Amino acid sequence: MAAFGDRPAEKITTREISTFLRKLDGEGVSPRSVNKNRQVLSAIFGFACRVDTHSLPSNPVAGTTKRREPPAAVLDFYEPEEVETIASAAADGSHRGAQPANLSAEEITWRAREDAQDGELFRLAAYTGLRLGELIALRWEDIDLDARRMVVHRAVSAGVEGPTKSWQARFLPLADPAAEALERLHARGDYTSREDYIFCSRLGRRLDPSAVRRRFKAARDAAGLRPLRFHALRHAAGSLIARDMPTRASSRSSLDTRVSPPRSATCMPRLGPMILTGSIERLPVSHRLNRRRSSNGTCQ
Repeated sequence: MAAFGDRPAEKITTREISTFLRKLDGEGVSPRSVNKNRQVLSAIFGFACRVDTHSLPSNPVAGTTKRREPPAAVLDFYEPEEVETIASAAADGSHRGAQPANLSAEEITWRAREDAQDGELFRLAAYTGLRLGELIALRWEDIDLDARRMVVHRAVSAGVEGPTKSWQARFLPLADPAAEALERLHARGDYTSREDYIFCSRLGRRLDPSAVRRRFKAARDAAGLRPLRFHALRHAAGSLIARDMPTRASSRSSLDTRVSPPRSATCMPRLGPMILTGSIERLPVSHRLNRRRSSNGTCQ
């Protein structure tokens, strides 16, 4: 609002807002960013129009023109072999570069465990479609390896652990590669109690998402792959799970075999397993917490 000076809101006109938006156009601001500015202004004035706030007679942004945005770029994501290449590059320590020659045996062991964990994290991201904040908030109590499913109800955002972005818990079936990655992690022995983080530091603490992204980038570069972001693993989930379905769908009644892999891969890669199962259960967090207090200690 600083662009309009220290003036009463009701004095700001549609013409002035249009002039402000055109100025952004002239400065080379992208149509998407101009529309975001317009959206924020509209929300501000819309709030001021409410009878329980300032009762402005009208929203001056409503008369301005929304910019036409270019079509979204085609999503690029890694193929199964590429995901495995990145995971392997992380697991064998290729992303670390040259290492000091005087490392102790204990330090070498810990670094190898950290590298193996990074590889499994990248695999799980690709085969579940979870956001990084959701992955690093996972605890072993959220996993049911016997039933091959997980419950996602926590996430880390801006360094704070809380509910997921949608404020809902969701149950996801585990594709075989994801389940196998979790089984390998559980076999490490340390930090595998119900309250422990699945992906943790050598002290059992939650991982730093910025550090995970840096290690992903280093592993990606070490593998010689094109420079996609960590989020590209989430985009790949629908395609990867769809390709894993044909040999397993007959024995997994929870999978919706009516969804063909090409459609999943090309139309809705962002939704991953939710598209492929057709049976994802979404519950309010409070309901999920009540259900998780069952006596048998398993995911309900």
